[in-house]
Amino acid sequence: MILCIETSGEICSVALAESTKQFYFLESQVPNAHSAVLLPFIDRLFTEHQISKQSLSAIALSSGPGSYTGLRIGSAAAKSICLALNIPLITISSLEILAQKMKARSANAECLVPLFDARRMEVYAAVFDVNTNRISADMPIVLSKDTAALWNHKKVLLAGSGAAKTHLFLKEIGEDAELLGDFFPDAPSMLTLAFEHFENKYFTDIVNFEPAYLKPFYTTATPIKYKLNEILNYS
Repeated sequence: MILCIETSGEICSVALAESTKQFYFLESQVPNAHSAVLLPFIDRLFTEHQISKQSLSAIALSSGPGSYTGLRIGSAAAKSICLALNIPLITISSLEILAQKMKARSANAECLVPLFDARRMEVYAAVFDVNTNRISADMPIVLSKDTAALWNHKKVLLAGSGAAKTHLFLKEIGEDAELLGDFFPDAPSMLTLAFEHFENKYFTDIVNFEPAYLKPFYTTATPIKYKLNEILNYS
């Protein structure tokens, strides 16, 4: 049993899965409600489906890039549960999660480019082929006349919070691209990668893990700490 947590964007979602085909899923459509809904969602999945928390084999977490606050909240929850239950942590690129979801809509594309907004003319991006094999690493990019060279000017499918402005920019410089609107990463899109990582024992060092922000952030925010024994009744 693997618990998947996706908090990299405005939407918070969790999935509790026995396999890639059998899972339970909750998602909040309220933007940026992660701190309010994440732990109640997790507790609700276990309670409603009468599943023991002790049956968990691992936690799979979207590791960034994405929303700084969302990534911090997801990371704190996942690490705390892993430590409480002594189970491994699996981390998966948020862009790769979105690429997995885009795969089913890629009939007319040669490349998949998930994009998250990074303000102004910047996005976080990665390039994949239509089978979700990586062509590039995750990276912050400034949109420019050279952007389409990242996918060698092939037929490209764009999705994510940074896709609309990228699509508009490409259109303005004469580059063609297909846009998937309102298309974001979610916990069920993590399942294939999560179980592959688990089978191959691709685990992350829980204590030293930090989300992949890709750019430095400066904040005075206090650390997020969860009292999991009170909220999730761990013994």
